[in-house]
Amino acid sequence: MRTIYTRGHTGWTNFWNKFKRKPTDVKEEVWEKFSPLKGIVLLDSLGNLDNYKNEIEEFREYTGLSILEKREIGLEGVKGGILEAIKRLKEKTG
Repeated sequence: MRTIYTRGHTGWTNFWNKFKRKPTDVKEEVWEKFSPLKGIVLLDSLGNLDNYKNEIEEFREYTGLSILEKREIGLEGVKGGILEAIKRLKEKTG
């Protein structure tokens, strides 16, 4: 099962505002789309994740996924993630 990783900043909030529930969405169908995922891990890069608790709760309710973990990773954690992704891409593409 996969996990959704989100970061607590306005970029994620902007994404969610575009993705939000539409009047035609059927709860069971939406939950079925997300059912292969194990849950949500929140990555707090700026130390402000609590500022987005309403949006996070709305996303959690919409997807039917639980919050598995909250991690304070800071900007160094973001940098490390990007560097790791670059490394994996280089290994994959040779």
